[in-house]
Amino acid sequence: MLHEVMHTAVALLDQAPAPAQPPIWIIPPSPTPTTPTNPWVLPNPPPVQPNWSGKVVELVGNIRWLAGLALVACFFLGVIVWSAGRGIDHHRAGRIGIVMMLVGVFGGLAWALGYTLISYMAATG
Repeated sequence: MLHEVMHTAVALLDQAPAPAQPPIWIIPPSPTPTTPTNPWVLPNPPPVQPNWSGKVVELVGNIRWLAGLALVACFFLGVIVWSAGRGIDHHRAGRIGIVMMLVGVFGGLAWALGYTLISYMAATG
C-alpha cells in the first residue's frame, strides 16, 4: 500500500506545472560591481582624520623623545660605570658598563630605524 501511495505521489509531482514567477530571494544575488547605477555597491568614502588624533601623535612624540633620551643616558652612564669599574679593577662593573653601552648603541639603532621602518610600512600599506 505504501508503495502505491509513493507511486501516485511521484506521478502527480511529475505532472505539476513549473512555476511561472521567478524565485523569491531571501538574500538578493550580488549584481556586478561594474554597473554605475548599482544599488548594492556602497561608495568608498575618503579617509578622514579623527579629532583626537593630534593628541595621540603628540603623546607618541613625547614617548619617542623620552626613549631617545633614556638611550643616550644609558650609553653615557655605561661609559661612567665601565671607566669606574676599570679604574678600581672591578671586572663585573666593567662588564656591566660594556653591556650598558651596547644597549645604548643597539637601542639607538632600533630607535632610529624602527620609527622610519614603521612609518614607511604604514605609508605604503
